[in-house]
Amino acid sequence: MGRRGEGSVYFSSALGKWQASHSFVVNGKRVRIAGTGSSAKEAIDRRAANYRKYLSRELVPTPEVPLNAPQSAPINLTTAEYLLDWLARIDRERVQPTTLRGYRTRIEKHLIPHIGTIPLVRLLPDDVEHLFLSTLPSIVGADGSPLLGASVRLNIWKVLDAALTKAVTRNLLLRNPMKGLAPPKPTVKDEGLEKYLWLPEFLLTKLEDEPLEVRVRWLTAILLGLRQSERLGLTWGGSFTHLAGSKPLKLTVRQQIARHESGSALGSGLYLKQQTKSKRHRSLIVPPYLAALFRQLKEEQDQLRDAPTWKPLPGLDDLVFMTKTGKPIRQQNDSREWHQLLAKYSTDPRKPVPDLRGHAARHLQISLLLKLGQPIEMIRDIAGHGSEIVTREVYKHTQAQATAVPLAVLESEMRKRVND
Repeated sequence: MGRRGEGSVYFSSALGKWQASHSFVVNGKRVRIAGTGSSAKEAIDRRAANYRKYLSRELVPTPEVPLNAPQSAPINLTTAEYLLDWLARIDRERVQPTTLRGYRTRIEKHLIPHIGTIPLVRLLPDDVEHLFLSTLPSIVGADGSPLLGASVRLNIWKVLDAALTKAVTRNLLLRNPMKGLAPPKPTVKDEGLEKYLWLPEFLLTKLEDEPLEVRVRWLTAILLGLRQSERLGLTWGGSFTHLAGSKPLKLTVRQQIARHESGSALGSGLYLKQQTKSKRHRSLIVPPYLAALFRQLKEEQDQLRDAPTWKPLPGLDDLVFMTKTGKPIRQQNDSREWHQLLAKYSTDPRKPVPDLRGHAARHLQISLLLKLGQPIEMIRDIAGHGSEIVTREVYKHTQAQATAVPLAVLESEMRKRVND
């Protein structure tokens, strides 16, 4: 027997299978929808699939499931057609190209193949739950492991929820069928970073033997905790104050390197986006050792600019981190070089260097600042967090000069332990 409201669910001895059925009346006629399977769950899932097929053919309201649409809404509009239309209407000026590409991938690869044929007005909460609790988690690779983790499924959920919320605003739906449903809950990936708080000090020592540009690039990640796109988007003229002279070097993080959407009116390729991920500028006082290295790098790069092989891209000719020919360092190359660096230093089997993702350098910096007892409000401003969920405090601006204290403490503590 099934639970109340679940219909009839039982094991059929004659069929040797589980059977799930449900009946209702449409226009005075009783309609029965059924499904069979080797388990009760499989039978219920197949009944749900058969019910969706029935609804896609019979666009009439039933007492159990009335049409979720105002009278003026097009009842033949499929979910796929609507999602593609929603994607086309997104304001390109407000949404980052990489974000837009992510939307398109989730819609075309994960939503349309599974719920695209369902009429929008027939998209039920059960369809959404079946997609996220059964269909997507069951997609596995050749080794049998799930291809779509909870974090990926949550991102797909957010896209669908945003699109259906807009459908309500556009008077295509009476209500969002996802309202009240629980989204996928990702488990935080435990990289065991607390075990690797020694890594920044270790890298500080090893980087002494690297070329100047490599040393400065990775010390910027380790000591300042900049996001990759922010770090690769630093410019000499737009990011630094007091680069010449003896005053403390001030770094203002106000931009990031990004990529235009392919086929857009602006063309494709890299450009400097004049905002950070949190859409807030933040200023830091660069600790003395790293400040001196930045000034050396500027002198070294000025000499390279006179070479005939120096051919920077338009609008990207003032970047701090560039190749020997003046080209920007692409994010995928930056990530690959980080992993190569860690592999290069992992020579001691007694203390192997973990192959952490590049973003872990940012988390390690924040963890070390917390370990040194620096105020959470100060750390929030250094990291550039724009959400109280991340920082546990309401965001408020802190003067750049005040950030000199914790960053200097961090650099001093690292170098002290290295030299002991």
